[in-house]
Amino acid sequence: MMKNYLPVLASLLFTFAYAAQADMPVNGQITNTASASFKDATSASHTVHSNTVDATPYRVAGVAMAAGVSKNVAAGERVMFPLSVTNTGDSLDTFKISEVNSGTFSMDTVAFYACADLQGISNNAKPIISTVDVAPGATFCFVAYATAPHTAIVGNTNTMVITATSTRTGVVKGTSTNNSTIGPDLLSQLSANASLP
Repeated sequence: MMKNYLPVLASLLFTFAYAAQADMPVNGQITNTASASFKDATSASHTVHSNTVDATPYRVAGVAMAAGVSKNVAAGERVMFPLSVTNTGDSLDTFKISEVNSGTFSMDTVAFYACADLQGISNNAKPIISTVDVAPGATFCFVAYATAPHTAIVGNTNTMVITATSTRTGVVKGTSTNNSTIGPDLLSQLSANASLP
């Protein structure tokens, strides 16, 4: 009885077709269908199809920030830090900009301003309130202006951690750590130099 099926099994030729979009739509839908084509013992062709399977690819968030720097600042004066946020995800994202600073002194004020490049020159007088929109693969440049308190003394230090958090996930974030050290103000330096023999 088994011999009657052997010619049929031997003549089965399977080919599978997998239908999918080359460019996956973000948060869209991909439809996949498998098919099998074969010939029976009489050489008649047949094609059977599987059930259709729908898959939804989800967005992937990613962010990177430029490394921080260390600077000197006089008490009561303002220090500037150049910053940037790069969207390494696969689609437009909104990033929340925040900062925390601590040390032997805390900054009196901190404000962020957009800039055209990393030269630290603000090209917008309006400060960034809290969020910035960045396209995938693009970089948004901005600067942080921080004012040291008048009560700070020479040698005091401050560390400011600036964070960009993806609002899509709330957990994907990048950070930039910037350090400040209180140094003598310009007038003190000039007076000291003038008193030298």
